[in-house]
Amino acid sequence: MKYLPIFLALLTSLSTSFAGDGSKTVSAPVQSALFRANELQTDVYVAGSAGTVSGVTTTGVGGGLGINYFVTKYLGFGVDNALEGLNGDGKTYDSLKGSVIARLPIEKWHLAPYAMIGGGACWATGTSVGCGVIGPGIEYRVNRNVGLFLDSRYMFGNRPLNETQTRAGIRLVF
Repeated sequence: MKYLPIFLALLTSLSTSFAGDGSKTVSAPVQSALFRANELQTDVYVAGSAGTVSGVTTTGVGGGLGINYFVTKYLGFGVDNALEGLNGDGKTYDSLKGSVIARLPIEKWHLAPYAMIGGGACWATGTSVGCGVIGPGIEYRVNRNVGLFLDSRYMFGNRPLNETQTRAGIRLVF
């Protein structure tokens, strides 16, 4: 019995040394923003257009490439080129446009509605014209580096230009 207090003291000190101080620290996982400032993006898309350029009907389907850079989470600039003409009548349509893009990211839904305004040049079977562009769009961000987008632009110009262009594609974000 004389060793019982020593045994209990030893047992108590060992149990507290293995158990810690009783406090727990829980770290929440780091959430990275889907839409960020200083994003460089490349677009690959299918495009369809309908309208007229200098009296030439430009209805057609094709595709294009684009590059965008977002200076802030909400404001960016883009350049894209679309080549269309898969309509079977031998006419081709090309457009090179630059745009200012304003977006409003909704992180919890992975969505970013956006609006664009800009200008460039449009060609239809040998006829060229300067064009302005304006239109809405929406992007769904699958993850930080891949998005899907859909937008539509109204293109207008001082020579008879009255056309819409709709694009759907994939956006790679760097």
